[in-house]
Amino acid sequence: MDALGVEYTYVTGFNSTAVSSVAIEQGEVDLDTASGPGFARRVQSAMIPNGTAFSPWYYPKVLPDGTVAPIAYLEQQGIPNFYDVYVELKGEEPSGPKWEVFKFLQIVTGNMLFASFAPPGTPDEAVEALRESFIATTKDPEYLEEAARFGEISFATVEEGLGVIASMKDVEPEILEALNNLIKADQ
Repeated sequence: MDALGVEYTYVTGFNSTAVSSVAIEQGEVDLDTASGPGFARRVQSAMIPNGTAFSPWYYPKVLPDGTVAPIAYLEQQGIPNFYDVYVELKGEEPSGPKWEVFKFLQIVTGNMLFASFAPPGTPDEAVEALRESFIATTKDPEYLEEAARFGEISFATVEEGLGVIASMKDVEPEILEALNNLIKADQ
């Protein structure tokens, strides 16, 4: 909303899509974000069909090089991605500190939404077994078929995940300043 220059009041306290969906249904809030599974379960399956909600955009995947990648599953439903909505409304490509914060947050949180971490000191054998199990799951046809009901699935490799974590140590000062300014503005 900040990137679009839209005035809004940020309401906190909703700890799940299930809870915030009720707030939308009751007219307490007008806009919410949801993960892919939350969107599929609560919004797409119930709220959109009954006219309680619509999807003005989705957040595209941001690749490590900073370019955006559309999500075919959502594009096929006619839901535009935020990048395209921005270009349509503003008449130009997004740029500047707020856009850089958006891309940073998408890489750090959006691309690793369902990441799993073992605590420090976990034996190497256990970490390797967990990694192998995760990789095997991402290739299991039965799992993929069931998970596809909740939208397009995007898995990050261990190397990609470690790269994201490593990149958090070297965040450009301009991005940190813009992020801090956004946080301060909401307080």
